[in-house]
Amino acid sequence: MRPVTGRSISITSSAIASPLCNKPGFRHDLAMTSPNGAQNGSFVMAMFHEEPAGTFADGLVFRTAPDLTSVQQDPDNGYWHCNIADHESLTWSEKVYDLFGLPAGAPIARDWAVARYSEPSRRALERVRAFGLNRDLGFILDAEICPEGAASRWIRVLAVPILANGRVVGLHGVKRAL
Repeated sequence: MRPVTGRSISITSSAIASPLCNKPGFRHDLAMTSPNGAQNGSFVMAMFHEEPAGTFADGLVFRTAPDLTSVQQDPDNGYWHCNIADHESLTWSEKVYDLFGLPAGAPIARDWAVARYSEPSRRALERVRAFGLNRDLGFILDAEICPEGAASRWIRVLAVPILANGRVVGLHGVKRAL
């Protein structure tokens, strides 16, 4: 895999794992590493914000979880939570409702939300999500969605697993328009 380069980061196959890259010897269990060698969530957030649209169309998984506290305050980001323990109920911020063309507070089911993704993006979402959940990894994905009553648009999704007693009980993260 050739390096993916952004304005302030450079990533090689020794630092990332893509569920769609099943080459012999490709490691899926590495932490994200910044150019100075530090493993931290701010590196993941830099990728989320700085990489060009389409960089993560096939998805990218990571082990080092970013701190989402400050991200929730960013007006360009929409915060979301999926409770896997209770049949995958969703909680969205107003921005995520806006991205999907729904009024804030409207009831949502994960099946409905997933159906809003274009077929290629839905396949990539389910693949990278399953891969991440099975290995306690987060992921970033660029996806095309078809909001209610609007033209399709591209979003970037960042998901971080929530662990309890050694197993994933939920996902939470950020969605933003590209």
